[in-house]
Amino acid sequence: MEPDEATELLAELSEDRKAELFRRMRRPRREVLEELLTYKEGTAGRIMTKDFLAVREDRTIGDAVRAFRDTAHPLESSAYIFVIDPEGRPRGVITLRHLLLAGPETPVRSLMNPRLVTVRADDGIESAADVLGKYKFLMVPVVDAAGVLAGVITYQDIMEETR
Repeated sequence: MEPDEATELLAELSEDRKAELFRRMRRPRREVLEELLTYKEGTAGRIMTKDFLAVREDRTIGDAVRAFRDTAHPLESSAYIFVIDPEGRPRGVITLRHLLLAGPETPVRSLMNPRLVTVRADDGIESAADVLGKYKFLMVPVVDAAGVLAGVITYQDIMEETR
């Protein structure tokens, strides 16, 4: 189950039942779900997924390809690879096409599109829907209060939320 879907389900449970389920989960999974539950219902942070690929701007396309191959879990979407600075703040985006066509030594920074639109985790879901609709994106990155890439919201997430 995708983290955003699991969060929705967990939010409906009693605190005792939630605690019991958290005790049975492996730590990385539990930490992701606990973080998502800290965001208010109806916010971008609450419905975002942590399943995305980001690569630092000082890396090469070869590094990005290795990161893509080494992803331990299936990504909700691999259409975009987000480019981040050393502190984790989004700097741009590259596409899967870049990974396929560029040489492995090509700097990520030289291919990234620096015009990146983000939403804040505490923004309402409508803000994410507006960005996705206005720019025709497949997903929009979500940043926390410090501007660090916290997750992504896909077009599918918005469609499921607004049904």
